[in-house]
Amino acid sequence: MSSNEVVTSSNWLKTASGSYSAVPFNTIIFTSAPAMWSSTTPTRVKIVSNGIYVISGKVEFEYFNGGGSNRGIFLRKNGSQYVELHRDERVGASVDNAQMLQINSILKLVQGDYLELIVYQDSGSFLWIYPTPLYGPVLSVLQVQ
Repeated sequence: MSSNEVVTSSNWLKTASGSYSAVPFNTIIFTSAPAMWSSTTPTRVKIVSNGIYVISGKVEFEYFNGGGSNRGIFLRKNGSQYVELHRDERVGASVDNAQMLQINSILKLVQGDYLELIVYQDSGSFLWIYPTPLYGPVLSVLQVQ
C-alpha cells in the first residue's frame, strides 16, 4: 500500500529575518489512507509506511527591495536533519519580483519519520510567504516503492 499526501496553506506566513521557520499547513489537497498530516501538528507530514518517497516543496516570498539577499527553503527530517535545500542569493535591491523557491528529493523513510518545510530569509525585516494556488506553500510526499 502506498502512502501519499499533498498539503498546502491558505494562510499568510510572516517570517522573521535571520530565522528558520517551519511552514504550518492547513489544507490537504490529496491523501491516501491513513492520513499523514494532522492539524494538531500542522508543520509536519508523518510517514506511515516504510518506503522510498519523492518529496517536493515550494514557497513564494514577497518582494522586498532592500536588506539581505538570501532566501532559502529546506526539507527537514525528524526535527533536526536537513536533507534538502535551495538557497537563492539573487534577490535584493535590483530585483522587482517575488521569489519562488522549490526543492525536490528522493528519500528512504521509515514509519514514524516526519518531514517539515523550513524557510529562511535575511532581508532585515519581516517577509511574508504568499499563499498562492500555483506556488504554494505546498509539500508533496509521494511513496513510489
